Amino acid sequence: MRLNKKLETQLNLYKEFNENQILLHELNKALKQRDQYKTERDTLIDDLTWYKAKVERLEHENKRLTRLTHKLTNHRIMWDNLKDWRKDMLEIDKNDTQLIGLGLVMDDLEKDWLYKEENNEQTNI
Repeated sequence: MRLNKKLETQLNLYKEFNENQILLHELNKALKQRDQYKTERDTLIDDLTWYKAKVERLEHENKRLTRLTHKLTNHRIMWDNLKDWRKDMLEIDKNDTQLIGLGLVMDDLEKDWLYKEENNEQTNI
């Protein structure tokens, strides 16, 4: 009977050892997974920092382009007002050589700016 008790005790110890081995294996597996999650988290944090910096640069560029668009819009309005004024003045005096000369210069400037890219492309061909 004593031998049976010893065997039973050893069997219980063996079972406990195996359960501990399984738990240790699961713990190692969980620790590896935790380390992998930490690495992925750190990478995402780095990516987030990069994207935040990029957003700040884009916001700055957007503000700059918005100011330029506003400025160009104002210049276009002034240009159109000048053309309208010249047209009105020519209706008053069709022989005003200064207004006619101004109109020719304005037309040349407008053509140069509107078709600048096309002219450059044709010259490069």
